[in-house]
Amino acid sequence: MKIKYRKKYENRTSKYLSPCLIKSYGEVFEMKIKELFILAFGIGDKIIENNPNFDFKNKSPIFVLIDTFAKKRKSEDFLYWIKYQNYFLYSYPIDIEGRGYMIILDFPNKKAYNKFLEGKYSEMYSIEEIKKYFQEDTKEYKVLTKDKVLIPDFIKNLKELFDIDNVRESDLKNFELDFPYTINKDEEIF
Repeated sequence: MKIKYRKKYENRTSKYLSPCLIKSYGEVFEMKIKELFILAFGIGDKIIENNPNFDFKNKSPIFVLIDTFAKKRKSEDFLYWIKYQNYFLYSYPIDIEGRGYMIILDFPNKKAYNKFLEGKYSEMYSIEEIKKYFQEDTKEYKVLTKDKVLIPDFIKNLKELFDIDNVRESDLKNFELDFPYTINKDEEIF
């Protein structure tokens, strides 16, 4: 990921996982996290991935990088408060001055998290959950519900990315309508 301060980074984690995270841990969490300047969401951090002190077995870690200078008082309050929540896993500064701060939380929906890792977006949530977490007119909603209206754009992306000319709509009938995060892991891992 190429993170720049004061700029939100969009990736598949922010599109498909963050809405569930924000709405699943109650009103206080939702209010507090929405007050932060979130730089990016991710599913890993190369700095800690091989460190034996960070063993998240039986957990579904989601990484939230915040800019503490953008909303200093709100960030300080959140960092103090979050450490006492049962879904908090760990936090650490990512730079010397402590401007960028990483917070690792246990994602609330294990099935959605695992299906996300598999690139099976349409299997992540039930239709009730999709309606709860996503707005109906968004691309994310359409990907999660396999809305066929996305197929022409997806074919165009396939042709551009893989230089393929012979893809038809009927070929994609049973396929997901977004690429799995593994196509470019660097977009999802810090």
